[in-house]
Amino acid sequence: MKYKYKDNAFTKVKAQVVGETLEKIIKKNKGKVIPRTIVDAATPKRSPIHDCFEWDNSIAANKYRETQASYILRSVVIIHEYDDEDKEPLEVRAFVSVEAVEGGRYYTTINRAVQDEEIGLSIEVQAYNDYMALYHKYKDLKLFRQVHSELTKIKI
Repeated sequence: MKYKYKDNAFTKVKAQVVGETLEKIIKKNKGKVIPRTIVDAATPKRSPIHDCFEWDNSIAANKYRETQASYILRSVVIIHEYDDEDKEPLEVRAFVSVEAVEGGRYYTTINRAVQDEEIGLSIEVQAYNDYMALYHKYKDLKLFRQVHSELTKIKI
């Protein structure tokens, strides 16, 4: 099997090495792993995937808190209630991740994103890319092919 990273790789370890090592770990664990299993396998310095992780606890602790902050930003929604009581309230993410023109990502409010044409376009491009990634992940499933067939009929 040939492996590569999608998008920008975040690690110094080659994708082929990571893929093969993860396959071995999964096989060793009867076809099932959780992230903790991977971390445990990567802990020894001789592990091929050891350098994929931050082992300095002061740095790792801050990175974990940044991960928690991202989770918080992704978890908060705005509830839009309709005048028609028969309609279920609509929940929309309150904060969205945006690709910065100068590179990198940041979060902003959904209201700002909707009002700013440049940010809105960035989010639409990201939504399209997310959909295409989802399509490529599940295109072998019959139901998803049917959904994709119907979605491609929509003209924007």
